Amino acid sequence: MLSFGLFFPVINAVILLFSSKFGPGFAVTTFKAAFPGALALAVLHLLFGFFVARRRTPVGRALACLIKR
Repeated sequence: MLSFGLFFPVINAVILLFSSKFGPGFAVTTFKAAFPGALALAVLHLLFGFFVARRRTPVGRALACLIKR
């Protein structure tokens, strides 16, 4: 499963490139531009999951306790 986790940003970068072909006003021209964008989206998704999730995971609960202090 670790190999898929490392390959997941590559898949997201390809999806960003593909979606830029169909989205008006959204342009990603190279894979070099798409890959950092995919990493940024992964970090945003991670943060969103920590702070917005209704059911908190043990890690999310621990972070919530640290933030409340």
